[in-house]
Formats: sequence, C-alpha cells, structure tokens
Amino acid sequence: MNKKNKVPFFASLQVKYALSYFVIFAVVLVLLNTYPLMASQELLFTSKRDSLKSQTAVMASALMELESLSAEQVARVMNMLDSMGTTRILVTAPAGLILYDSTRQPGEEEADSSGGEAEYRYALYQEVVSGLRGNDVFYSRYVDRMFTSTAAMPIVYRGMVIGAIYILEVDRAQGQLLDSLQQNLRTISLVIAAVTVVMSTFFSKMLTARIAALLRAIRIVGEGEYGHRLQPVGRDEMAQL
Repeated sequence: MNKKNKVPFFASLQVKYALSYFVIFAVVLVLLNTYPLMASQELLFTSKRDSLKSQTAVMASALMELESLSAEQVARVMNMLDSMGTTRILVTAPAGLILYDSTRQPGEEEADSSGGEAEYRYALYQEVVSGLRGNDVFYSRYVDRMFTSTAAMPIVYRGMVIGAIYILEVDRAQGQLLDSLQQNLRTISLVIAAVTVVMSTFFSKMLTARIAALLRAIRIVGEGEYGHRLQPVGRDEMAQL
C-alpha cells in the first residue's frame, strides 16, 4: 500500500467509532458513580433531619412543662426520656449555661485548677445560639466516612425562651454503608469499562471492515485490474455504494 494513501491511526473510522462508543459509556459511568451516591446521601440527610427534629421536639415539649429550668429539674426530666442513640444532648439556660450534658454522669462537677469551686460551662455553639434566638436548626455533613448531624430547638414557656436543647449525632454505620456503596459502584464501573473497551473495538472493527474492503477494491481497480468485482453484502447504504 502506498504510504501517502495510508490513513493515520487516530484518523481512521475504526478508532473514531471505538472512541465514540467509549465516550458514551464513559458518560454513563460518570452518571452511575454520581447520581446514586448523591441521591442516597440526600435521602440520608433528609432522614436524619426528620429524626433529629422529632427528637428535639419531644424533649423540648417535655421541658416546656417546667416554669424555669434548673440542673436538677432538667436532669430528672431528661433521665425519663430515651436518647435514641444520639451521641450528645445538651440543655442550656437562656444565656447558654449548660444545665444538662448527656456525656457527663449525673452530679458530676468539674473543679478548677485551684481545686476550688465547680466550673460553670457554657455551650456557645452556633446551633445553640440560634436556638436561643427562637430558631429550629439542623446541620449535617458527610466527612471521613461518617455523618455528623446537629440539631437545636428553643424551649419556650408562655411565649418566652427559657432555654435551648442541642443534639449531636455521629453515625458511622450509615457512613460506612454509603462508602461501601461507592466502592461497589467503582468495581462495577471498572468491569463495565473493560467490557466497553473490548466491545467497542469489536463493533468498530466489524462496522469498518466493509469500508476497508471497498477501499481495497478501489485501489485494485485503480491499479488496472478492471475485472475485479466486490460482491455487496446486505441491502443497506454501504451495499448500494
């Protein structure tokens, strides 16, 4: 074959067909690896928002029965409620003073470095501050294969905000489940990509084989063998050509 008539590899129809198939499958793989994960993550965010808001509403309703909040009264009410797997629950006074902390044993006090009086602790979290202003708050994020969610709600008695309740939930189980889903999708994508390469090469070669045969026949006739004939296969446009 004359070199000047030889088609460059990346300009050949076979390569173009193969690349077009691969691009289509690549788009499908990108969607496969993004949309299910985004949808699952959004579904989990929604589920956690509804769950934490429901828990804070139940706890706030129980504490609303108190005319004023004190550490003893709050602890008595909270000990009767189910924490429902939350990591931490705080109940604060209007100024942010912590009256109840589920991570501390009842009656536990922190002494200062001088060994003197008990230390007063304040919860100055953004959620608590917003809750003390009368807002219902929820935040959630997925980082390091775990969901960290927080919620806060004001405790209202006769139209007055007498405190706020704050809930923290760290969910590693759901985070690992989402990570497992992501890994499975990656594995499936690698398998699909390998099959796509093989199939795109096969089908592109099959589609361009008739064109190659036609080009060879044209070259043969061009070299003077006018009796050469190419038998058409099929009834499509290529057969007509």
